[in-house]
Amino acid sequence: MFFIGEDQFSFRTTGARHTPFYNFLHEFTAQDTREAWFNLLNDHLGDADLAMTIQLIGDGMYFNQNFGLSQDEALDHVKRVLTRLGL
Repeated sequence: MFFIGEDQFSFRTTGARHTPFYNFLHEFTAQDTREAWFNLLNDHLGDADLAMTIQLIGDGMYFNQNFGLSQDEALDHVKRVLTRLGL
């Protein structure tokens, strides 16, 4: 289970502490992860505004899914907008 701590992601499992995977996850802060994801999107799209928009859409969908607020048709809306944008 992932949860946001003070300023980093924490990983909680039963008995998995200090495994290579656990240690790998703890080397990165949430900000590092967010910046890396933005940079990947921006490099791929070549448009910082579009990259940020897509990142924010993804953040919202992730939030809604994890807090039981998701709507079944939400992804369909996103796909239609991305199609209109030619992506």
